Amino acid sequence: MHGPDHHHLYAGSYPHADLRWWADRIGEWDLAGHDVFVYFNNDGNANAVRNARTLRALVAADGVSQAATSAANPG
Repeated sequence: MHGPDHHHLYAGSYPHADLRWWADRIGEWDLAGHDVFVYFNNDGNANAVRNARTLRALVAADGVSQAATSAANPG
């Protein structure tokens, strides 16, 4: 994921609503038996780390398999 700022590619932080949308998609794919990997490309403000942690928490709260939440580990 490259960031939501259309004027500066690879910059910015995703709003919670966007991360919620992606968490829902990941949950759907997990239920369908798909392996899901998410990669955030970091910027100078470390938004990718914060966004990845938020997404991981949303996915885990939804009950997605542990394998999927481990794959989302930014650290």
